Amino acid sequence: SYLTTKEKPVYPFKTYAQFDYDPMNVILNSFSKIRETSQGAALQFIFLPSGDYFHKRYQYAVKEIEKGVKTKDAIDLPESFVGEMGKGLKEFFGPAEKKNGDKATATTVDNEAIAKIQQKIGSTIVATNIRLIVSAMDSPSAERIIREIESSFNQFDLTTSNSLTWKRQKGGDLQKLFRDFSFRNYDGDQMLPLNLRELSTLIHFNNTNLSPTPQLKQTQSVTAPAPSDMKEDGTFLGVN
Repeated sequence: SYLTTKEKPVYPFKTYAQFDYDPMNVILNSFSKIRETSQGAALQFIFLPSGDYFHKRYQYAVKEIEKGVKTKDAIDLPESFVGEMGKGLKEFFGPAEKKNGDKATATTVDNEAIAKIQQKIGSTIVATNIRLIVSAMDSPSAERIIREIESSFNQFDLTTSNSLTWKRQKGGDLQKLFRDFSFRNYDGDQMLPLNLRELSTLIHFNNTNLSPTPQLKQTQSVTAPAPSDMKEDGTFLGVN
């Protein structure tokens, strides 16, 4: 499965500032229930730097709302090229809007929506793919593992804004997911725009002991000298 949002990604979900504990420990704890043999799971993060692409789009939505455009129309911003084409065709073949009356019926500005969008663009936004793959000896066990890991992301639900949800893949889409996972391919159809606050809430370096998850081990980086009998000639690979 891959991670997406229930509402438009222009709205943020619950981040570390709204927790009184480390939410990553809850995610890690769901992994600790996996057997050492015959079972496995992996959570993959793929990033694509996007510059100010999302900031410009979301800032545009804010300006539209401030003009009196309905919020649902202002935040209808397709996140992919296919989505852009679909929206363009819909606007082209759709019913013509009334020329008069739109400005007259525009009443109050949705300041709550503006505040949420501004919170989203408060830090750099990157395009992200987040995939979850599990394995087990039988289908019920695999279903249990993936369900427990997926449910650990319910803690990020923010009822007044947005929440995270997993989208299961089947058939050919599942095979493509396996391939993309194996080769670490970025897929625009699975894009999840996350600002750095949201991203660092989901994954970060753990600077405390993993007390809630003693089954998980942390690997420290180590250095070692080159072998004394290593040859001095051969294919040059680079300078270390």
